[in-house]
Amino acid sequence: MTIVGIGLILFIATQMFSKSSFERKVAKYCLVLLFFELFANVGKLGNIPRGGVELQYSDIIWLILFIHSMWYLYVKGMGRKEWIKLMSLFGGLFLCIIVEVVNPNSFNDFNMRSLLIFVRILMMVLVYKALLSNFSTTEIRYFVDVFLKMQVAIYIIVIIEFFIKNVLYSNFFNIIIEKTFGIAENQVTWLVQRGGLYALQGLCKEPSHFAIFLLFAGLYDVWIQKNFQKGNVYFIINCALLLISGSFSSLVYIIVLFMAYILYLKITNETIIMGMISILAAGIIIVVSDKIQLLSYYIERFGNVLKIINGTVSDFTSESVRLGDAFGSFKQFREHPVFGIGIGNNVKTGAVSAFLSSVGIIGIIPFFANMIHSRNGIFPLILIVLASLFTMDMGIYYSIPFALLMLLYQFSMDEISKEKF
Repeated sequence: MTIVGIGLILFIATQMFSKSSFERKVAKYCLVLLFFELFANVGKLGNIPRGGVELQYSDIIWLILFIHSMWYLYVKGMGRKEWIKLMSLFGGLFLCIIVEVVNPNSFNDFNMRSLLIFVRILMMVLVYKALLSNFSTTEIRYFVDVFLKMQVAIYIIVIIEFFIKNVLYSNFFNIIIEKTFGIAENQVTWLVQRGGLYALQGLCKEPSHFAIFLLFAGLYDVWIQKNFQKGNVYFIINCALLLISGSFSSLVYIIVLFMAYILYLKITNETIIMGMISILAAGIIIVVSDKIQLLSYYIERFGNVLKIINGTVSDFTSESVRLGDAFGSFKQFREHPVFGIGIGNNVKTGAVSAFLSSVGIIGIIPFFANMIHSRNGIFPLILIVLASLFTMDMGIYYSIPFALLMLLYQFSMDEISKEKF
């Protein structure tokens, strides 16, 4: 048992005997789950016997939140329309499984991973529906305050990481993370050089996951800035960290973040000033990065993308793998548009195409129908789709960072002031 595992068990024990309100407990569980799925997705609790699947820290919190949500929905009830959408999703995913099991030409047999993904999608949707009517104004404010403090903590950790890796040239930071959280599958435990710097990964498995954290944190900050008039400084910090993170995906994420900033906050004097500050900061970073070859690194990666598009790439690159995975998944979706190739059979890069090819139209349409509670939900969905065309994996769509992002963006401060969503 790791140090973090012991701490998680103690936290759950204290919540069981806590006199806090039901809503406050749910808010705390959401924040802890967000921490393990976004801020710190390293380590593991163990492995599921015979399944070959890791048991993550977040799995326990998911189970607790699911039980809370089932109780809440049982007591409060759920509208007929919501029941229809939920059963459509269950039916669609179940049909995908049936086709996968009985189809002799299936890409892969139904396995433990398939079952876990099926259960996780349904759990996430049920938790999401409970949260829609569970959070009060007080809990939203509590969530925002703690979320911003968690960001500050990560910034401090990243400063320490940068000093250890790029000043002391030591792998001591990764060793500490390994001893504290444990080692998960595909977790980077060595120094990764990008340009003239060792890449930052915070408390994430690898630099690309740290870039995903900065993307989602930035999108949360945009919503917080509009509804609580704070979070603008955090937004700039996230964009700056994306530039020096050494993850090529960060360039796509920065574009998506500024789309969110401009379109959601509208053009005001404040957004213009913030934009000028951001451009100035980016310029300084580019000048500095030229001296540490980070700019040259990004230019080289972009050049690889152009070569792939022109069909002239001749060597094995990360870009060729990512684009190849995404285009391959889209091809699988075109060949199996209704039921897909089976849940859990596509874990490749490119979250959108992987999700489409896994569950087909019969699964993807009811899933998004359950996530879009109002027309305002289309905006964050488009942002995540654009950001995940050639990055991430399909797991991002049944995660708490995505669920909470969809929830928050569908409500303005005027609606929050009504006390209940």
